[in-house]
Amino acid sequence: MPLQSNGSAEPSNAYRYVRYLREVTPSEQLEGLSAVIGEAALRLFGDKAAILKKAPAAGLQDGIKINGSSNVIGIPAVKIYPADRLRLTQFEILVSTKDVPKHTMLKRLDERSDEIIDSIPFGSDKLTVASSCVEYAYQSGYTNLGEEIVLGLDMSQDAIIIEEQNRLLDQKIRHKGPGNDLSYDFQAVRLSIPVGRLPLFRADQWLYDSYKLALQHMIQPYLPLQGIELCPIISAKK
Repeated sequence: MPLQSNGSAEPSNAYRYVRYLREVTPSEQLEGLSAVIGEAALRLFGDKAAILKKAPAAGLQDGIKINGSSNVIGIPAVKIYPADRLRLTQFEILVSTKDVPKHTMLKRLDERSDEIIDSIPFGSDKLTVASSCVEYAYQSGYTNLGEEIVLGLDMSQDAIIIEEQNRLLDQKIRHKGPGNDLSYDFQAVRLSIPVGRLPLFRADQWLYDSYKLALQHMIQPYLPLQGIELCPIISAKK
């Protein structure tokens, strides 16, 4: 039987933020990979309600019994992000909604975002990266939500450019007026593209980890994914 979730999870702490990111250009390859991940995740994790139409169909994946997607109904437990909404975050600052004095600083920093981005080499250029692996990571500031499924980026020339841009962004923002006052709120970012989110379970940890490993193995034959095009850097705020 699929794992049972504890229902929808909401962050215990809400944030205002400024993020610098690159949107991913949609492609048939990304759409295909998203479909593969979604189908594999549904087979392993089932749906939120975990209501069976009939007895589970026996199947083996690395010694783990899984259910065919036709055996479950309801909303998939694993959320797959649309292929046209993917993005790579290069830098972010999170400020608690309760920390009102810092909201003005964050607003001032956001007003200078274009100036900061324009000062970064290749910031206005499109870059192309590749991914050979699927990993899991908690989203900064939201560790009480389920882990995200992420595409780890290969260390290509353009990926190295992004790493250097991240270092420069950190350096420039720390020395840019309000950024200095917000420096303790800077969040480290991973060189990866989130493609989905696992459900938050309070169940058998070994079984849960086994499902995660099985999901990686089911996706691996469809990697590496080459030619992932990243748009120029833009800022986003909330």
